[in-house]
Amino acid sequence: MYQIKKILFIAGITAIITIAATAAIAQQRPAFLSKDAEYLWPTNASSYLSATFGETRSSHFHAAVDIGTWGREGFDVYATRDGILHRVAVSPYGYGNVIYLKHDDGSFSLYAHLQDFEPRIRAIVDSIRLRDFNPDFDRNMERFRIHYKQGEVIGRTGSTGIGPPHLHFELRTPANSPFNPKLAGISVPDNIPPRFNGLSVEPLSPDALINGKRNILTAVPTIRGGVFDFGTIQVSGEIGLAVDVSDRADNANNVYAVYELELFVEGDRYFYSRVDSFSYSSVGQMFLDRVYPLLRSTGRGFQRLYVRNGNNLPFYKTNSNKGRIRLPEGTHSFTVLARDFSGNESKATGRLAVSANTEEPVRNLIKQSFIPPPAIIAMNGDVRDFNRWFWNSNWIAPGTDTKPLEITMLRDNGNGAEKFTFKNTLSNSWISLEQARSAILATSDGFTYELHRLHPGVVNAISTFDQKAWARFSENALFDSMSVGISYRIEKNGLPSVSVMPDNEPLRTSFRLSFDLKGIPDELMDKMGFYTHNSRRNSYGYVSTQRNGTVLTATPRQLGSFYVLPDTTAPVVSNPRIYRRADGKWFASVRVRDDLSGVDYRKSTFYVNGVRGIAEYDPYGSVLIYHLPDFRPRRVNTLRLEVSDVYDNRTRAEFTVNN
Repeated sequence: MYQIKKILFIAGITAIITIAATAAIAQQRPAFLSKDAEYLWPTNASSYLSATFGETRSSHFHAAVDIGTWGREGFDVYATRDGILHRVAVSPYGYGNVIYLKHDDGSFSLYAHLQDFEPRIRAIVDSIRLRDFNPDFDRNMERFRIHYKQGEVIGRTGSTGIGPPHLHFELRTPANSPFNPKLAGISVPDNIPPRFNGLSVEPLSPDALINGKRNILTAVPTIRGGVFDFGTIQVSGEIGLAVDVSDRADNANNVYAVYELELFVEGDRYFYSRVDSFSYSSVGQMFLDRVYPLLRSTGRGFQRLYVRNGNNLPFYKTNSNKGRIRLPEGTHSFTVLARDFSGNESKATGRLAVSANTEEPVRNLIKQSFIPPPAIIAMNGDVRDFNRWFWNSNWIAPGTDTKPLEITMLRDNGNGAEKFTFKNTLSNSWISLEQARSAILATSDGFTYELHRLHPGVVNAISTFDQKAWARFSENALFDSMSVGISYRIEKNGLPSVSVMPDNEPLRTSFRLSFDLKGIPDELMDKMGFYTHNSRRNSYGYVSTQRNGTVLTATPRQLGSFYVLPDTTAPVVSNPRIYRRADGKWFASVRVRDDLSGVDYRKSTFYVNGVRGIAEYDPYGSVLIYHLPDFRPRRVNTLRLEVSDVYDNRTRAEFTVNN
């Protein structure tokens, strides 16, 4: 048995005690941890977990536990074990101010979103940054030979990087892979079982229907006798189940990730998962573990109870069909079990009423033997109707909420063109993409969209017919084979938007998107960039863009629609202030806003009373902060700034601020 040290809070007094790990946890601890390994609860802020390991984030799994700080900053952060200062970074994004300690067994502990470092670290970081006033910092620190004993203060809690205030506490193996800190005893009392919030059912084959529709179904449970029941669902073809499930701890309001999931169909185990550790090289596979279309559209992290192609996370044990469900006609029961790390368990049940799809399937008109030339699919509707179709990586089918469309497909059968027309009112109308290298979609509103069959492990390049827009996917960009289409159109402002579809299929890595701006006025060329559009907020998000001659190239992380826009407006600077932090340090700040390409804090300068400081940026508060060691304001202070955006539109501002 090994030991875990925790901090207790009694009448405002901090006490460190040692508690014994349970036998269950000791059996599950990582192999590199010796039986004598001890971990200290890393802060005196609270003993409250606000988030746990493996939770859904916007683009990755959460790789740590978060410890709540009650909306406040400046609590002590302790070295959880003896260790050497391995790495320190400062950034307005991601981890923010972060410390990495390396321990004797080669493992690491990481402390992120800090308000500040202890004085030795702060002095080194600032002395290096002040050489060129670069606000960013990320260096290996082992050459400074700074060692900490367990329990020594290494920093203060904060909200840098991603707020609100909390401590992100992460443990990594000697191979630098994050592992669940609960395996090391970092835990809280938990006697509350998980809760099922929803079920999703995905069609996985062209003949799959769910309650008569070819869409992803979501359902909410009723609770009967402590069991969550999802009722009876009508299905045909091959389907996949997923659950939206959460957990809580005693006296906690935050919801957590569950530790284990199991799926049984008619008593046979189809799927099992347990989240102990993962490699950073596979962190993006969260998009495959979750139902990506629902995550993208609703933000809810439905966890799949089957393994999608391309997913090699180490979480799973499944049947021979990877948890996918295809059953004979009749009614079949299923059970889902969810457990938290403390062993609390909840059960969900449901029934699948399986029927055969008896309608004659539409002929597969896209055959390898007829490519090239590509198959041509002509529709009597516009592109908006087609975008509402259900996209699978291997086939597409009309969604049940689309209006009836007549679709004509042409192919060269060797003796001339063959024409076939059908209406998508047929529930089993679908177009196979698996054997086609390309297919042209032509709509009645003049939209032309060419689908290309792409494969992982090779470089893939696609373009529009006129070569104005093209995309390049590296050999590592795709999780699995899929069909991708590219098109563009000229918007009302006279500038292009480029669509790379389908946007409900995730990518492993970013891709390169290019557009030839030949014909755009020269005075705008240097200001052009790619942007995504958030229709709910009616706002644009900049995608990092470079220009080579008349060609713009961006590196989007996912597929979708991208707008080419000029940024000719300088940032707005307002709300100057001088303030003193709770630890006694003085700062100056201004509010900055730029609605297109965004503030480029690296190119911005900040002087107070004629002395230049480091211009640190808080993107979430839209604040530029003047940082200078030992700064002391006068009674009347002059703030002088030059704030730039990505496209070098600059605002020069001067303010007088009384202290």
